[in-house]
Amino acid sequence: MADFNCRLTKFYKKKIGSSITQSIILDLKNILNKETGLNLDLSIDEIPLGKIAINNLKKIGITNLNEFISTNRDRIENIKSTQRTVTNILNYYDKQIAQYNHYIEFTQRINIDNFNEMVGNIIRFYTSLDILVTADEGITEELVLANLDVYQLQGINEGCTEIDSFRIHNQDVCQELDRTLIKYAILLKCFCIGGCSEVELLNCLSRFFTIDLRDLKDYIAELIVDKDLVKSQYNYYETQVDSSYDIILALIEDNKIKITERDLEIYRARVGGMTLQDIGGVFDCSRERIRQIIKRIEKHCNEYLEGCNEYKYKSLITKYNIDKKDLIESFNLSVDEADFIFYKWPQGTVSVIEAYSDEKLSDRVKKSLISLVQSKFIIIGDIFIKRKRHDILLYIIENYCKKNTSLDELSEIYAKFTTRYGFYDPELPKQSLAGYIERMPNTLLKYGKLIRFYDFANVDIDCLLDEIHIKELEDVEISTNVFFLKYPEILAKYDIRDKYELHNLLRKLGGEYLSKNVTFLRMPNIAIGNVNREKQVREFLDEVSPINLELFMEQYELKFGVDTLTFLANYLPYIRQYLVNDTLIADIKPLPETVCSLIRSQINKNIYHVDVLRKILKKIIGDEYLHYFNNYNLKKVGLILRGDLVYLDSDKNAKNALRNYLIKNSKTVLDDEDKLLFSTSTMYAILADLKASYQILEFQPYSYIAIDVLKSEGIDQKFINDFIDDVLEFTKNEYFTLAKIIEERYDHPIFELGFDKYFYEGLFRANNRVKATSLNNQWIFKEAQEQFFISDIILNIINGRSNISISNLKKLFFDKFRIQDADKEKLIAAARRAGLYYNQIMNTIYLNEDKFYEEV
Repeated sequence: MADFNCRLTKFYKKKIGSSITQSIILDLKNILNKETGLNLDLSIDEIPLGKIAINNLKKIGITNLNEFISTNRDRIENIKSTQRTVTNILNYYDKQIAQYNHYIEFTQRINIDNFNEMVGNIIRFYTSLDILVTADEGITEELVLANLDVYQLQGINEGCTEIDSFRIHNQDVCQELDRTLIKYAILLKCFCIGGCSEVELLNCLSRFFTIDLRDLKDYIAELIVDKDLVKSQYNYYETQVDSSYDIILALIEDNKIKITERDLEIYRARVGGMTLQDIGGVFDCSRERIRQIIKRIEKHCNEYLEGCNEYKYKSLITKYNIDKKDLIESFNLSVDEADFIFYKWPQGTVSVIEAYSDEKLSDRVKKSLISLVQSKFIIIGDIFIKRKRHDILLYIIENYCKKNTSLDELSEIYAKFTTRYGFYDPELPKQSLAGYIERMPNTLLKYGKLIRFYDFANVDIDCLLDEIHIKELEDVEISTNVFFLKYPEILAKYDIRDKYELHNLLRKLGGEYLSKNVTFLRMPNIAIGNVNREKQVREFLDEVSPINLELFMEQYELKFGVDTLTFLANYLPYIRQYLVNDTLIADIKPLPETVCSLIRSQINKNIYHVDVLRKILKKIIGDEYLHYFNNYNLKKVGLILRGDLVYLDSDKNAKNALRNYLIKNSKTVLDDEDKLLFSTSTMYAILADLKASYQILEFQPYSYIAIDVLKSEGIDQKFINDFIDDVLEFTKNEYFTLAKIIEERYDHPIFELGFDKYFYEGLFRANNRVKATSLNNQWIFKEAQEQFFISDIILNIINGRSNISISNLKKLFFDKFRIQDADKEKLIAAARRAGLYYNQIMNTIYLNEDKFYEEV
């Protein structure tokens, strides 16, 4: 049988066994039950006698231990049974009478109130000592009680309960107490990775106990004999303890916990770093079911694991940032042990480099960490460089490349540096080195394969981007040269020297930093958003045609940054067909003003899908409308064409156009043509933002009312948000439906508006704090960060049960949510997604298949 108590304190378990209370207050019943071994309320069926003896006692009317010891001995002698049975009963009777007399003698000698007060003071004295402050308080109490021989105590009845008086009157008892707690303190100090030396132990113990080196050696010798302590060359260590996984296996083997092999594999996968989602995929369970399995295992096992080997590393891992592989190699741990350590405690933030100056570390641990540092870092003075190509290059660039440096020069410096410090790295091809540099921080790569150090940490990147207005650009291809043409002083202020450096800087920041979809083309070009180069050149020509070619290229460079040579090589082919005698003349058929006026009269919306606008033009112009459908003519009409959207020039962008369209009328009902707008994710996102901010409210599908219309009724965004907050407070983080909260007499002035439930449910569905799912066309809501499903609700309902019938589940959905006759097939499918087991014959959902067979 394995010892599952905290292995750190196994020595004291040998001394106290199971006869000591864990409570400080020893009332009369505690003394009776524990000190004398009697429990007068014990049922006669539970006393340690055979079944025949117990049945004979029941025949004479004895039902518990109190009645047993109160019975006259002659009555027991006259029991009609075998001589052997009667003898066994009498022997047990005599033993219990002796113990009862023992108790009477004790209570006559000792004042119980004084005894309780004295015991409390002694325990508080020892648990207050710094050396025991990190110990388990319950264990310290047990050690005190286990070694407190009450029959030798002096002065209790005279009121000697204060700790100083007690120690004067009871020196022998206190010496024994001190001996036990000194041993416990030694094990506490030695339960760590580095162990503890004699000098460290003596310095620590002598502050609280009267002890010298000779005494200490005697205590250590006793612990070594008891196999509670072992010695290395210099330090002492608590005896080798089992790993967490070994303890769990032993628990299973000894039937102390019941864990299936499948559940154990799930637990190991979680400890090993897999996500709940990934584990669920492997074992075909929902995340919630996996979480429940892991929680159940931890609930049953945690109390046994507190003294496992991994706990020695708690203080180390929570302080230092140590890689799992390095921890395994430095301290000879198994993968399971390392997994448990990283799963159990958050990793510290202090670099292992700080171990050099950590005086609290033992010599052994410090030596291991220093050896780790030396294997991982190149140390130059007080600078530590990771032995990785990336970090070495960063150091070299920062210290040797303040000015423009060629890749050949950098490669030569790198080779000399790595040779000098013993870092073997095959020679980097120049092309690979260029790729490395392009992605590295604090480095700018420029034309001609030149690099230089650039300190990003000292540059306010947000201010730079705001000052050159790059975040305002949409759906355009530009050269970074355009920013030097427009903002030369700003770029000089930030020490950005040419268009290539700026291109490389923006590429390192990436599109996420710019909050846009950005594609980095060949230096120095970048594409922001949805870009079509041919379309961009043609549209610009439409704007300025007719125009001299040279003047056109100058204007194109001013607007887009593309220099003349690049334009001639890569852009001119798109419009060469329009070049006549050095003049560009776009093939544009301008609309007559009368037609433009007619089109304007037909434009009654702020935004259209491009196909809808084509139909409008075709209706007015006829089949020749395609000859007139271009940006030049659309701008004459007052429209802007962007991708599949056409919107009023006055609205500036699609978001403004959609917002203005939806709020300009008291209510807006989208027709089939409007619905085409939402064929793009962009428009769906814009609509979601408008709904989430309650600028528009959806009162029926595709039907909206502007918030401004309701302001006359005292309804604004704050009022709606207060309503949402009030409902969430009312529902207390539980699942809810609109029908149920209204039935529960929840009332709010917003209901006086008289809309149907679609409107009010829409307020919750639009709110980012609330998640929703539906069943039988009824919306169920809950305040949550992640989306939930019907399967999560079923798991929540069945939690704490072993099963639930479909009929009862449907009834619960009605009782909780007022969902009438919930769809059976959907409930069964949701239960299976949650990892639950449905039995068709029983028409019942079980926690798992094992539970089904247990119940049946």
